[in-house]
Amino acid sequence: MEVMAEAINSHPELQRYKILFISGNHSRILSCLSRNINERDVRRANTLFQFMTILEENHHSFLIVEHDPLLYEDSQEMVGYLAQALKQISREATVLLL
Repeated sequence: MEVMAEAINSHPELQRYKILFISGNHSRILSCLSRNINERDVRRANTLFQFMTILEENHHSFLIVEHDPLLYEDSQEMVGYLAQALKQISREATVLLL
């Protein structure tokens, strides 16, 4: 994860994008990301339904999604819907799934 954070931090061209960072209950990468990214919003999802709502409300051009397997424990049937939502969003924004 630290390598991924370093890669994100070392690209100043990301400054021109509105970045949305989405994580589950616990993030291993968020504390490693540079605070110099001006247009960065952070949203946490405790359930898969919260995650889907965050995606529906998205207005950012760059999404960093940190995978949290705990989100899918009670909602295995929703994984296909999540994949479709990410596919749809990727038509208008860059999506980085970690």
